[in-house]
This record gives sequence, structure tokens and C-alpha cells, in this order.
Amino acid sequence: MVLWVKSPRVASSDCASNPMPILIRLKAPYKETRRGWQKNMDRVVQKMVAKKAVDDEDAYIALDNEFHHLVFEHAGNDYLTASYTRYVGKIAALRKLLSQLPKHTDLSFDEHQCLAEAVRKGDLTEIKALLAEHIDRTRKAYKTATGLLQKSDH
Repeated sequence: MVLWVKSPRVASSDCASNPMPILIRLKAPYKETRRGWQKNMDRVVQKMVAKKAVDDEDAYIALDNEFHHLVFEHAGNDYLTASYTRYVGKIAALRKLLSQLPKHTDLSFDEHQCLAEAVRKGDLTEIKALLAEHIDRTRKAYKTATGLLQKSDH
């Protein structure tokens, strides 16, 4: 089963924005794979709830990184997983930066809960829409954070 998630633009340091289609091919048979994905996502989301409750930001961000890794782990696309793994350190630093923006972590967590629910239901259309929304909102947040950092340098 192939699931395309197209994010209209993704900010990068080299270019203000690049078109970035993302292909996620879910392993066949999807129903069996979904059970493992669902179980792992539920486990991580439950831990995220606990860390948010005690305001343990570093532990929460580590779980956020784990949550995102699960998407790639269950994508069944070795090229995409390798690309993500190559940049995971930079992506983790970006998540730490974005966590400083007002409401970013709360919005991101809400999106993670919705995505976990869509995986639980096996709703590929909803998974696709939620991933695209999450990627696009994060891109916009990154652009905002970059602008704030540039202003603070002056």
C-alpha cells in the first residue's frame, strides 16, 4: 500500500522553501503492520502524557523524537528511513528549538494524539491528512523561529 504525503513547502537553510513530496509505503500486509505501529504509538503517547504532566521537557522531546521515528520505522521505505536517520540529530535540535515557541508543543502533541488515533482506526486518508498538516504547521513554526532568531542576532 502506498501513501503519499505532500507537504507544499519545507523550509531549509539553503533555500527559503523547497517542494518536498514525502512517500510513505506502508509494509504489507498493512493490518498486521498497523497493530505494531498502533501499539508503539500508544505506548509513546502515554509516556508523553506522563512527561507533560510533570513538565519534563527533555524527556518529552526524547519521546517526541521516538514518536517521529515510529512513522519512518513503519513506513517500509528504506530510502526514506535512511534519509531521516541521517538528519535525526539536526531534526532533534530543531524540535528543541520549536518547543520554545508558545503553544508549539501543545499543538504538536494534539496532532500526535490524532495521528495515533487514525493509526488505531486504520484510516489511511486521515493519516495522510494529519501527516501533511503536521509537516506544514511545523514548517511554518520553523520559519517563525528562524525569523525570531535572526531578529535577536541584530
